[in-house]
Formats: sequence, C-alpha cells, structure tokens
Amino acid sequence: MGLGLELKAVFTGSFSQCGDAAMETIGAAVEAGLGLTCRTHLFLPDSASIVDGTLPDLPKVACVISKSRDLNQVTGRLAELAIEVVNDL
Repeated sequence: MGLGLELKAVFTGSFSQCGDAAMETIGAAVEAGLGLTCRTHLFLPDSASIVDGTLPDLPKVACVISKSRDLNQVTGRLAELAIEVVNDL
C-alpha cells in the first residue's frame, strides 16, 4: 500500500538480542519523537500516542511458545497464564 511517504530506517533494535534494554532504548527514541514502534496494548506506555489510519496495517505474525515438560506446579501455571495472554492478543 503506497501512501506517498518516504521512509528510512535509521535506528533499529532487536528484542531478542538485548531484551529489556532494547525495549527501553526503542521506547526512549520513540518518546523523543525520533520514530515509531509497534506494541501490543500490554506494553503500551502511558505517554504513547496511538496513530490510527495513517500507516498501512501490520502483517500477521506467528508466535511459537514452547515449554519444558518438567515444570513444577507453580511454573506450569505461569506457563499456562502466559499462553492464555498471548492467545488473547
């Protein structure tokens, strides 16, 4: 979908490589007005403004969740809750 916008990626971060540090860095760049990011409602900061209708829709993504077979009751329940949350996104 062409919107007549010229976009150039000048900063990218990887959640898988740096974890929370990457999320904080990307969030700081966005909050400073240097770009935009995609977040679920679970990770949307209070200071975020939602841009609706001005950008193309995001593609569908796959999510694979795996867990150990040897979980105790507490970690097993935590895994179940995490799976429920992801399935409800």
